[in-house]
Formats: sequence, structure tokens, C-alpha cells
Amino acid sequence: MQDPASRRSRPRILEAARRLASAEGEGPLTMEAIAASSGVTRRTLYNHFANLGDLCMVACAPLFAHCRAALPLSDTAPRPVRDLLHALACDVVQLQRDPVHIALKRTAKLQSLTAPQLRHAYSVQIREPLRRIVAGRLSASLPGLPSETLADEVLSTLEAANRLDYLVRDLERAGAGAVIVDMLLDRLDLQADQPRRAA
Repeated sequence: MQDPASRRSRPRILEAARRLASAEGEGPLTMEAIAASSGVTRRTLYNHFANLGDLCMVACAPLFAHCRAALPLSDTAPRPVRDLLHALACDVVQLQRDPVHIALKRTAKLQSLTAPQLRHAYSVQIREPLRRIVAGRLSASLPGLPSETLADEVLSTLEAANRLDYLVRDLERAGAGAVIVDMLLDRLDLQADQPRRAA
């Protein structure tokens, strides 16, 4: 049974892990860094968590909950192609630029060796649901086309475009005429009025 001091240290440990995970420029989390940041010994840390992977999963649970709530809606109303791609781009870029999502994705990538369950959880809880949402919205407006494949192309294109601030500013300013929309039309081999690619 844990003593009161040990119970009080658990929230500090989790907060320290989240703070380090959210810090720009930090490398992978380590038990040593978390112990030092939370003001506890490594022994205390291991009294609470069996390993770094378990600690990361518990610490990142609020980040996962935030990102699941921030996923775009499953809007299946058919739209003109340009409007569809603009709406998808806005929704996906908004998630990609969410500071909590950035911290979670970076941590999952950095901890891929020391806490592989974190990267798996990111894929299952965030990446795959986002992919299904994008595929569903594409399928509603572009019936007969391979929506799963198109969804992968949409996400990879937007991940690349998101790194360029001027493209994101143009997306906000130019609406359906944005450069990102043109990039998606080209990448998906679509025309603004109808799909060119056969199913």
C-alpha cells in the first residue's frame, strides 16, 4: 500500500512527463529526466510505473482524449470537388496544427523504440480514425473511386503542405481557390467538376 507522500508524487510525475513531451526541442523521454523534473527518485518512479512505456501511456491519456475530440466530423453530405477538398484541408490542417496533437505525435515518434505502444496507440486512436473520416467524406462526393487510396494521398499531401506556413495562410484566405486545393486536385488526378480517374 502506498503512503500519502508516494500518492502525492504520482500527479507530479505525470505532469512532468506531459511537460517534457510538450517541450519543443526535447529528445526522447527518459525515466531519469522525468524523475529529475518531478523531483522524485527513480525508485519512486518505478514504484508507480513498471517501465517508461507504461508511464508514457498514462501521461499521454489526456492528450489522446483531446485529439480524439478534435477529429473532424464524419460529414457525408455530397459536395462539389473543390468545396470538398477545401473543407477536408481546413479540418485536417486544423488538427495537424493543434499544439496538443503536435506534442502527442512528436512524442509517439520519439518514443518508438522505448515505448512502441504509444506509436501504436496513436495509429489506432488518431491516424486510422482520421483516415476513415477522410475516406468517408471522399466516398460521399466521389462515388466509385477508391476512397481509401485517395484518403492516404490526401493525408500525405496535407502533412507535407502543413509544413509551409504560406500555404496554410493561403488556405485560410483563398477558400476553395487555395493552392492546397489545386495540389490535391493534381495529386488525386481529379478535375474541379468531375473525377477523371476510373474506379
